[in-house]
Amino acid sequence: EHTCDKCDKVLNKSSNLKMHMQTHLNARPFECNKCAKNFSQMAHLQKHQVVHTGDKLFPCNECGKRFSSSSNLKTHKRWHTGETPYTCDKCPKKFRQLTHLKNHQTVHTGEKPFPCTECSKRFTSSSNLKTHSRLHTTEMPYKCQNCPTRFNQKRQLQLHQFYLVCEEGNIES
Repeated sequence: EHTCDKCDKVLNKSSNLKMHMQTHLNARPFECNKCAKNFSQMAHLQKHQVVHTGDKLFPCNECGKRFSSSSNLKTHKRWHTGETPYTCDKCPKKFRQLTHLKNHQTVHTGEKPFPCTECSKRFTSSSNLKTHSRLHTTEMPYKCQNCPTRFNQKRQLQLHQFYLVCEEGNIES
């Protein structure tokens, strides 16, 4: 038996402990070649890559939505049942997903474990870092449906549409 000195998790092999330690370092050396999402373990990358094949073999018996893994289906079913199995130990908030709890807990610790490699800013979640990182690139994934204008932040597109900066086929200055 091998025990993690950070969280006391017990693993059966030293190689499993070594892989587990990556989670504490926030190291994600395995990158998906389709979407550039990073993972701490090769097995997690392989599981993720199913989302790009379109294979969704696990249907929800409530709404018919299909999922690429049984664990994603299980998480989805919590939206139907209202189940929130993850409770914050610092406040009464409850969550449907463990990752949402972990992201929430940074509110209490002030921890910002996701640093930007381009500037000195740090973030509480990988999704916030990803959104921020687009400021340093030319990536513009959000396109207005009414004009050719593109944005690197979803919020910019929403504001553009809310204030009716453009009309269909006619960009106003």
